[in-house]
Amino acid sequence: MKNSIFLFGYFLLFLLAISCTTNTTTEPGDQEFLNTVWHLESIEISSNETLIPPVGQMYSIEFLADGTFRGRNACNQIGGRYKLLEHSKIVFEQLGTTYAYCPHGTIHDEYSRALYRLKVHESMFSIKKNRFYIYYDKSLRMIFKASNS
Repeated sequence: MKNSIFLFGYFLLFLLAISCTTNTTTEPGDQEFLNTVWHLESIEISSNETLIPPVGQMYSIEFLADGTFRGRNACNQIGGRYKLLEHSKIVFEQLGTTYAYCPHGTIHDEYSRALYRLKVHESMFSIKKNRFYIYYDKSLRMIFKASNS
């Protein structure tokens, strides 16, 4: 009987521990936001112009828990610091890139310009169905897809 009571007590503690570590929201800081390499799907340059990365070119960004980010823009590395603000806002405090030569046909300049706009202004973002949306310059946005989807 004592063994049954102890086993039941351990079982309750186990359930309590699981319930405390389970997080079902998609707020910034979740595993999805921090532990995902986000691959660029498109950049809206204007209300009637959207750029899609050419086949075989990598444009990505990954946010780390220490407040830094890293990624690629076709032929260069990018990185810096970001800050999450209230109401799903993000701002890049620092942004740097390597400057290797990129051949004609890449959209590395447009990608870098869009990211630099985030350094100047607070931008809204959201995560929906393995997509990461960053809104910049009013209604324009960059759309990223999770690397694991």
